Amino acid sequence: MKKKIFIASLSSLLCLSTVPTYTLAAQEPTITPEASVFEVPSEEIEPNKSSMVDYIAQEAKKSANKSASEEKRDEAITYIVDHFPDFYENNTVMENTMYYGYYLEYAYSKNGPENLYANLGMDTYQAVKYVYRNAEKPEDDSTLANLDQIKESLLDLGYDVDNTTEKYDTTK
Repeated sequence: MKKKIFIASLSSLLCLSTVPTYTLAAQEPTITPEASVFEVPSEEIEPNKSSMVDYIAQEAKKSANKSASEEKRDEAITYIVDHFPDFYENNTVMENTMYYGYYLEYAYSKNGPENLYANLGMDTYQAVKYVYRNAEKPEDDSTLANLDQIKESLLDLGYDVDNTTEKYDTTK
């Protein structure tokens, strides 16, 4: 009889020990100034590396090949205008800027080498990708040249970015 009670007690303890317990851990909230406009990889791709730049380009190419649209084009241009020339604020802004730049190039390069949207896209991701990978600085000559080309394209498209001239100095 004692053996049956012991086994029953032991069985009860085993059942209780398999009941999941939950603890609430105090976590700092993650504050993201802006959400990513592309699907962030589930596997670990290290930010600020060529592998992340390649991943962003692939995601933009998939999007452009799947359904290039005027809405998406306008979304890309609006993002570029809204952040010009402050593309270097943080990783999210740089990643989104590269994504939209690659998107424009992939969606419009088939229209010829002189396509304004494709060239805007190329200049945009080139202005960011080297700074993102820490190979250049925002004030480097090649970065400033790309910013000038972006500004020229935006002006050609009818966007008023003349007031941004004082934000970056191209005379360095």
